[in-house]
Amino acid sequence: KEEQEKVSEYKPLEKVEYQISLRHGYFSTQEKRHIMQSDQLKELIYKVLSAEAPIHIDDCFSRITKYLALKSAKDYEWNYKRYLREEISKGKIIEKNKFLYLPSTKIVVKDRLHQLYDFYCGKIQVWKIPPEEIHLIAMNLIENSTSVSEDELVKYISKEIGFGRMTQYIKDAILEVIEPLKNNHKVKYENGQYSYVA
Repeated sequence: KEEQEKVSEYKPLEKVEYQISLRHGYFSTQEKRHIMQSDQLKELIYKVLSAEAPIHIDDCFSRITKYLALKSAKDYEWNYKRYLREEISKGKIIEKNKFLYLPSTKIVVKDRLHQLYDFYCGKIQVWKIPPEEIHLIAMNLIENSTSVSEDELVKYISKEIGFGRMTQYIKDAILEVIEPLKNNHKVKYENGQYSYVA
């Protein structure tokens, strides 16, 4: 009961509505092939990143293939990764732990609840949530509480991401992501409790 009362005092988490970059387009087979083999593919990559970065490298590809309604998406994956490598080598795109960023990307917490019903996003998967976003959620709770247990922190993160129930897999994945926070100079971790160091 004390934990529930403490949670109710936490500062509401500010979220940004998740914007889907691409919806279904209408293209002939020839047009689809041309797009996936030309600089138009690069334009689509930047369109996805401008709206959704940081985004998992697989999700970026998925947005494009669903937009074009490609039946044999795997046939074009090499081209997609080739364009990415070129732009990454130029410093125009940043890849970190399989997530794609633009140099101007700002890390915010995104409201992902409506993704649960969105064909273009598919099921929310914890390993496709940027670690920096999970850290922001965690720090919001840590900064606005006297102390918080590891279990309570994980439950809070899971709920804020949008999971209706927390499985052991989700818990383990979140614990792995927040592990570096124990070495954050603004966080004190002791006896399973996180507290904020002003």
